[in-house]
Amino acid sequence: MDYELVDDIVAEVVEVIEFEMTSECTCEVFDEDTDSSYPSAECFGCWDDDKDNFRFAVVNPWLERNGWDDDTLIYVFSGNMNWNRVAGWTNIRASEVIDALTLRGDFRLRYKLDGKQLTCVRSSHDEMGALFTFSKAEEDAE
Repeated sequence: MDYELVDDIVAEVVEVIEFEMTSECTCEVFDEDTDSSYPSAECFGCWDDDKDNFRFAVVNPWLERNGWDDDTLIYVFSGNMNWNRVAGWTNIRASEVIDALTLRGDFRLRYKLDGKQLTCVRSSHDEMGALFTFSKAEEDAE
């Protein structure tokens, strides 16, 4: 068996990572008496926890797979934002992939890292699923 060839094939297999975040509080309280959890009346910082988990699970592998760092200039594009499905783009730093898509109000962000490609679908009360793509911007595009 040609183990070198097998190693090359295995190196080609890339894990797909999906990660979902919501603006709604997801904190829970565990009741030891009933051995169950229920929604908490107060937030213990779940959004910050989600951001940290997203950084570890998605952003770090994305940067590593592309050979980028936090300061890499990223082109963000969507062709169907808001209720009227308008197109738009912006350039951000790679470290801003969450903050660039947040809204003032309730929303859900569903990120997918497939190989080197990162995408996000954002949904809210008036946006049923705007697809955002992220790619390296031209350095003079700032």
